[in-house]
Amino acid sequence: MHMNSTQGVPAVASLALLLLAATGCSEGGASPTVTEEASYSPAQTPSATPVAPQKKAAQNQTSLSATGPGANAVTTRPAKKPITPRAKTATPANPDTFAIQLEPTTLELGQIPTNETVEGIVKLVNTGDEPMTVVDAKTSCGCTTANVPTGRTLQPGESADVTIKLSGRGRDGTLMNKTVTFRFEDSSQQQYSLTLKVKGTVFSYVRVSPDILDPELSAEGEIVLTSVDDVPFKITSMHPPLIETFPEEASTEHVLKISWDQWREQGQSRKLLFYLDHPQCERVYGNVKFVPTKRDPIATSAIKTSLAATRPTLTRPITTVLLTDQIRTGQIDSILKQINAGELDIETTDRSGKTILILAARYGQVRMIEALIEADADLGATDRANKTALMWACHSKNAGSRTTPCLMLSASPAR
Repeated sequence: MHMNSTQGVPAVASLALLLLAATGCSEGGASPTVTEEASYSPAQTPSATPVAPQKKAAQNQTSLSATGPGANAVTTRPAKKPITPRAKTATPANPDTFAIQLEPTTLELGQIPTNETVEGIVKLVNTGDEPMTVVDAKTSCGCTTANVPTGRTLQPGESADVTIKLSGRGRDGTLMNKTVTFRFEDSSQQQYSLTLKVKGTVFSYVRVSPDILDPELSAEGEIVLTSVDDVPFKITSMHPPLIETFPEEASTEHVLKISWDQWREQGQSRKLLFYLDHPQCERVYGNVKFVPTKRDPIATSAIKTSLAATRPTLTRPITTVLLTDQIRTGQIDSILKQINAGELDIETTDRSGKTILILAARYGQVRMIEALIEADADLGATDRANKTALMWACHSKNAGSRTTPCLMLSASPAR
């Protein structure tokens, strides 16, 4: 039978609609209902413009036809990424009445050889009426470690042993006062913190004298290393390399002389590290007194005169806001004068817990850092973010920030 062109077009359109229906069924999971109203007309010619993949995917998530099976279907959107809850804040517990008791409450480790590690046991005892879970523990510094039974639940009357290790760092006679803070959680998921004190005294089998070598008082730079247990030893090397050749024979005492010219050329380090072959002492430190660089008195006077004209005069007690502003703008003499007069505590902090030394490191005030270190400011003090002055110095982009980390490292206790 012959079919003309006008009769063939509706048939082709109907066939195209059937193919689209089949395609929709394979992609969306449900085929649209083809009604008798779906008839061809020249004005309804399908567009040849392709549908973007994003739009096509969105269309597949909705119903394919107002009269089809998917008309009342609810589109399911992808689940949002879960938000990780913040760590709970632990309430400091009263050590006398808290359910968990520490035995002992202070761990005395006695004498600790330099660069050696000693350990002790502390017992966690649940003296309460309900289970308590050990959440974790935090030590005050890297020289202290604790093998905490994280996640263990202590029933009433049950106990657990925790091994605490402390490394001897610093020069002979250094008192080490560290802490280990435990966190516990009760059945209502309330958390509590309990702090253990850990103490020890650094002991060195090789002692260095004098304790602090002063370049101005000791022109010859003589320093003596003595074996405490009368075991002969050799000096293998030192850092910085101020002395290249050491006695070849082992002895219970070595007398060395430091060249101050070389010391100044190599950065005026405040720590002298000696490597030994002693069986109980691999290395010891010598200390050098910090000597400020002498400045031109005429230039210094001119600087003070120009700054005096622009700096405001303090007429009232200093506040933390004024303290931060003075350090940031370089009003060093004013702050040091108040510290020396006893009007300002050297460990004063601002609202964020930053000490004067931390603020000076943050703003790259090298001269203030030098003076504070000489006045025995606490190099290990941290702010509320647990960042030390050395950490702030390493991240500071202010003038002088390149030299402050080295300055504080040379002044820090041996690590």
